[in-house]
Amino acid sequence: MTMLLNPHPSTNASNVLAFDHKVRRGPSHWHSIKENNAACRGPLHKAHVDQSYDGAVLRLREQFPNETDFTAVSQKRWQIINIWRPLSPILRDPLALCSAPSVPDTDLLPASIIYLKTGKRNESWTVKKPKPSSSHKWYYKHHQQPTEVILIKCFDSDLTCPARRVPHCAVEDPEHITAADRESVEVRCLVFY
Repeated sequence: MTMLLNPHPSTNASNVLAFDHKVRRGPSHWHSIKENNAACRGPLHKAHVDQSYDGAVLRLREQFPNETDFTAVSQKRWQIINIWRPLSPILRDPLALCSAPSVPDTDLLPASIIYLKTGKRNESWTVKKPKPSSSHKWYYKHHQQPTEVILIKCFDSDLTCPARRVPHCAVEDPEHITAADRESVEVRCLVFY
């Protein structure tokens, strides 16, 4: 899916290009399901950023394969922002976001993603193991409703920005461990200035 959206005036963006979307309605252990696991893609409990800095450039190149176009868009400020919302009220596996300045780049490890059918490569970040640092500041919206949308910044080309990326993941709420699987949708966007 690629779609040009009208930017919201408050962002000061000149263009927004929606390049992908994911619907998640499945169990959190979906990675352990061998066959067709993407069909029942559930939430991810592993803290991550969808694109590393290099992964963001790979994504931009995929959308702008012509070198002249790529150079033109990459020389100005650009971002990757996910628009994330639940499809029903969230009790189980709520989305948590980590304050970007509380996670130094040294706490992130690049992880290559290779798509077997196409051979395409992407690169994300995972938060180093064994556990996130106690200095990481995590937040989540309790009982988030479908009308409550979250924007997740995965990349910002502005090197002076204090929040160039935001680690995020699903978290387990012991009060709702037996609730129905979380249902959510995210639209991934390139935002240009």
